[in-house]
Amino acid sequence: MASCEKILIAGFSGAGKSSFLKAIGADTPFGWDRFDDLDNLIAKKAGNDIPTIIALEGWPKFRQREQEALAEWLQGKHTGVLALGGGTITKEIYVSLNRMPKVRIVHLHADFETCWKRLNEPLAAVRPLVQKGKMEMEKLYLERKIIFDLIPWKIKNPEGTSLKTAARQLWVEILTS
Repeated sequence: MASCEKILIAGFSGAGKSSFLKAIGADTPFGWDRFDDLDNLIAKKAGNDIPTIIALEGWPKFRQREQEALAEWLQGKHTGVLALGGGTITKEIYVSLNRMPKVRIVHLHADFETCWKRLNEPLAAVRPLVQKGKMEMEKLYLERKIIFDLIPWKIKNPEGTSLKTAARQLWVEILTS
């Protein structure tokens, strides 16, 4: 049995989690069969996009949906990779996930200015948090950084980094650990 069956990609909004998920899925070793984005799973189940869900139900209900979708995905009988939302991992959830021996959490790190730039690119998807403005987003980044810093397995994703190279590195580490 594999020592790792599920990989969770954590990071701030705009760090590149969804793009990294695609890079990982493009160079998949045998036996890994699921590559999901938590926001997409939530939207599909709710029948609405994330901004609409948040506008209609509010952040607390969205966070509840997020936790339920994560728990459901983790209980699945598959090997896979899941890109989390930027606020999915709380300290309590991190502690709980660390007790799961076949789950690895990867922190895809990008500095705040890189994330902010990506979130505000002309073709970027509209994200509800961006409406709070740069100062509030930076405050949130610093709050979440405390949790992300607990994650020992990090992949840096500054501007110009090849996600394909980082994905290959991740698979080498997974397959040799």
